[in-house]
Parts: sequence; structure tokens; C-alpha cells
Amino acid sequence: ELSDSKIKWSRPVNLGSKVNSSENEIMPYIHYDNLSLYFSSDRKDEYHKFHFYGIDFEEEFEKESITDKINPEHQPNKSLKLKELYKLPIPINSSMDDEGISLTWDGIW
Repeated sequence: ELSDSKIKWSRPVNLGSKVNSSENEIMPYIHYDNLSLYFSSDRKDEYHKFHFYGIDFEEEFEKESITDKINPEHQPNKSLKLKELYKLPIPINSSMDDEGISLTWDGIW
């Protein structure tokens, strides 16, 4: 069981122009796999309606270092590389404002 006292949040990070645009991005949702981010945005919509967008992350690990050989319990540094942003298809997106997506652990809408 995970309690609030065990959760550590960091400061927000701007993820760059693929995610953070000059328009409005709201209601971010990180999928259970921690490799997908979904959010609503009114970018690229002439009527300023919100639609769902997603972006996947690719894990990249640093190469094995001398520390790994000395200390086998050392956790290698990993970073996340952004893949391409995509707009979710119809019927998930509609002609109305689409806000607040949530997925099951297995990716079923």
C-alpha cells in the first residue's frame, strides 16, 4: 500500500514544444506503465476546443560504468526520450471539448 507520506513530488518540468505549446494544455494523465502521457489541449483547433493528445516515452539507460562493477546494486541512471505527439482518434476525441482521460492498466479505454 502506498501512502501519501511515501510519495515524493518534484518541481514541474517543461517537456518542450512537443508537449508544452503556446496554447492550453490541461489535465495531464500518466499511464500505469509510466511511459505514456495523455492530456487535453486546444492546440490546432480553430474553435479552441480541447482534444486528447498522447506522447510516449522511451527509456534510455546509461552505459555500464565502473560503479556498476564495484557495486552491483547500483541503479543505472535512466532518462526518458520523448517520441512523437499524436492526437487520439475518433471516437475518443469528439467535436466537443474532450477533457479528463483515464485508462485502465492494460490500456483499454
